[in-house]
Amino acid sequence: MKVIRGLHNLQSVRRGAWVTIGNFDGLHLGHRAIIDTLKAYAAKQHAPTMVINFHPSPDSYFHGEHAKAKLMCLREKLALLQAFDVDYVLLLPFNAKLAALSATQFLEDILIKRLGMQGIVVGDDFHFGLKRQGTVELLQNHAIPGTYQCMTLTEQQQAQNRISSTRIRQALMDNNFVLAEQLLGRPFGIEGRVRPGQMRGRLLGFPTANIPLGRRVSPLLGVFAGWVVMPDDSCLPAVANIGWRPTVGGTKEPLLEMHLLDYQGDLYGKRLRFIPVGKIRDEQKFSGLEALQAQLHADVASAKQLLTEAAVTLA
Repeated sequence: MKVIRGLHNLQSVRRGAWVTIGNFDGLHLGHRAIIDTLKAYAAKQHAPTMVINFHPSPDSYFHGEHAKAKLMCLREKLALLQAFDVDYVLLLPFNAKLAALSATQFLEDILIKRLGMQGIVVGDDFHFGLKRQGTVELLQNHAIPGTYQCMTLTEQQQAQNRISSTRIRQALMDNNFVLAEQLLGRPFGIEGRVRPGQMRGRLLGFPTANIPLGRRVSPLLGVFAGWVVMPDDSCLPAVANIGWRPTVGGTKEPLLEMHLLDYQGDLYGKRLRFIPVGKIRDEQKFSGLEALQAQLHADVASAKQLLTEAAVTLA
């Protein structure tokens, strides 16, 4: 898979791709259906496939810190798209210039002239362009012979409800990790590279592997029991805090702190993935380190119980 960052790098792209467009946050089963359909039509015409994605997302551009929580970071998204055998990912920086493009301009100038697309696959509720005025009907009306084909997919459903990133976020906020997994087609997780911290956890007897979440708004906040996926794909039990560490001075951006149960070793610089199984409590500010330490003992006990119950359920 080749990642194209910006329209100015299109010279290395083979024209005539089958294209789909969207944020694809979470790359859930509905997104997977669109990509599978894209690949099927492209294969019939021996054409490449292209996913057009915006980074930052339009939601982040327009709403900043009030944007919706992200289900995955860009690195995770690109890794999954590569696993789905997409040929190209075109990353378009969503800025004032792009935001001002009308739907017709985006279609004619970028999709038809610049990319020379053979076809496009979108969901039946797809919108694009200035003020989201572009519709499936607009795409179909321009899809005359000799330009491109337009294929639409009806919404994918689970339990008679639409599969969507919004529904997954709500499932996570409701701590319904089973439903989130059903909608995603895989367990939800948060991943990143472990960075050095202030060593406060180690002084309290609970060393943590810390992953800064940057400006990413997490759909999860609080203390959770779960599994840490190690670089060798093994899984270790853990208790994790996702939040701002109010008791020890706080952080400007959310942080994922994972205490791996009964583990000793250096994890700095390693990419880890935390898969939550159950929520223990909300993040809270304690009166001091002794109170925090006592609560951490209780959290570890709760995590062990939750993980044992989860293992019994799976068995």
